[in-house]
Amino acid sequence: MEPPKPGQYRIRNIRLASGLRIPLLCRDELPIYETTFWTLGSLVPKGNAYATVLSKLRAVAHWLSFQGGPGLDWAERVRSGKFLSPGETSEAQALMGLAIHLHDPEKATKQLRVAPHIKAARVGFLREYLCWLASGYIYKLQGSTHKVVDRRFEKWVGSWVTDESTETNPNQTSSTSSGLTSPQRELFLSVIQPGSPLNPFEPGMQVRNYALLLMLYEHGMRMGELLALRVDDVFLDRMVFRIAARRNDRLETRGRAPSGAKRGKGRERLFSSLSMATLQRWLEVDRMDEKRFPGAPKCPYVFVSERLDVLKGAVRPLSVRRLSALFEILRRHYPERRNGHQLLKVGFDPHFSPHDLRHDWCVRYLLARYEGWTANDDRTMRYEMGWTERSKMPSHYMRIALRDLGGKVLEKTSAERIYEAMKIREEMPF
Repeated sequence: MEPPKPGQYRIRNIRLASGLRIPLLCRDELPIYETTFWTLGSLVPKGNAYATVLSKLRAVAHWLSFQGGPGLDWAERVRSGKFLSPGETSEAQALMGLAIHLHDPEKATKQLRVAPHIKAARVGFLREYLCWLASGYIYKLQGSTHKVVDRRFEKWVGSWVTDESTETNPNQTSSTSSGLTSPQRELFLSVIQPGSPLNPFEPGMQVRNYALLLMLYEHGMRMGELLALRVDDVFLDRMVFRIAARRNDRLETRGRAPSGAKRGKGRERLFSSLSMATLQRWLEVDRMDEKRFPGAPKCPYVFVSERLDVLKGAVRPLSVRRLSALFEILRRHYPERRNGHQLLKVGFDPHFSPHDLRHDWCVRYLLARYEGWTANDDRTMRYEMGWTERSKMPSHYMRIALRDLGGKVLEKTSAERIYEAMKIREEMPF
């Protein structure tokens, strides 16, 4: 298995007059016809979000980098009814588990592994693309050939669905994490403190990192919502900030644009005293330092990178990758050590991510209110997290909270009370 040629495949963005951003997969700087037709003819018309289209194209690019080059004639494979052999299918699925960096020649040779649920999503994206491409070729076949190839196609698709390599490893942390344990929370809050000898970040970036990590921890924001937060969304005089839903934002310049509020639902959140004081210091003191963040006032977004945009003469808004790198640093400096089920050293697991802080906020919110949980708490939680009015996520996190509390909850709260508090009635207006 050889790594892809550096720079062979890249994802470029086009912006329409309406402001809509569309990613296109390019080879040698030219858009690939098949993937472009798939994006413009199928993904965008079906309403796939920008981040979803980008993830699907990256999965396809991984496969093309290794298997889908000039050596594989997919059209001929489909017409002959051979498709991919079992070995090729298994290898393609294994490739989806590699953390390939298409743009970085050095990182492209490092076969790092991604989380199992990310691998499973990539396998699904690749399968979707290959099925779409094969359907077009099969449609052009005539008579008995069409029927034979169509039957083989259905059998081949089934081999992807049942392949065990797409399943999540039960020994790994999944996307339905219950958040952090109490020792992990204490460790997290202590090591991110600016000026702490335990802080693993660069001294000049510690206040910024503390502010953004505290916003994730104190308010359970999505990563995209945090990165899309603008200066004019912060109202320190009212102690609130706004999570706005902006589609086709004309001010957005990042290659991988953060999604912001989902489902078009903007909302306002109250600051905690700690998050407000920290964010105020970042906005009014450290962010204004021209030596570390030149031209930062020109950037409309709250959190900026230390990287300079030469054309604009100002720092760039913080990217998804730069934020994810902060969690990589925390995982590397404070790894969790276990011997089977025995905890040897408190730390962060290999898949600790910004979304784990969102999970943790939900669990902490429920643990603080489980004894007197009411329908209003249920409604408030949906609003604060940006869920739909009929979302069942509160009941999902209630089960996690009850599992963590164990016998203590059983002594104080009856099963009937929990059921009445968490069930969703049809007559409820929320």
